[in-house]
Amino acid sequence: MGHSTDTIVRCLGLAAGLAVAATLVLVSRVPADHRVVGAEVGFTATPPGELLVSGSPTFLRSGDLARGGPAASGRLALRNITERTLAVQVRLVPASPDLDRALRVELVDGGEPVAVGTLGDLRRWSRPGLRLAPGARRRLDARASIRPGAEDYEGRRVKVTAELRARPVGRRR
Repeated sequence: MGHSTDTIVRCLGLAAGLAVAATLVLVSRVPADHRVVGAEVGFTATPPGELLVSGSPTFLRSGDLARGGPAASGRLALRNITERTLAVQVRLVPASPDLDRALRVELVDGGEPVAVGTLGDLRRWSRPGLRLAPGARRRLDARASIRPGAEDYEGRRVKVTAELRARPVGRRR
């Protein structure tokens, strides 16, 4: 009788252990979430010596950008610190090409586009349409969004440098 009692006790112990383990697995299980993790971007300006950036050089930061979701926005404040009018150009240099086709970027000066396109398109210098008189201040409104139809952007994080170039135009004051 001792042998069969040991066997029964062992089986009951094994069953209890398995029940506790199964309960722990079910209780600690992470619930399924079908939400898509969006893209994150951060834009930082690097101005030339002729321009001053007011405030933080990081002018746009976003998290969780998703196709069809709201755009991230920011503002880049510039000032011409020279005695000449400057023609200003911009190009965007991302740390990686992960969002080159998915991210649409707009840099606008008072309603006039300075640079508009995908992140990959804006790796080239913009046209020198932005002009700053001596001592003038301007604010570029920036928007970034995931373009419709974009794929493979989920969970991507990209830091972008907005390089600015200024060339004097006209005569000195």
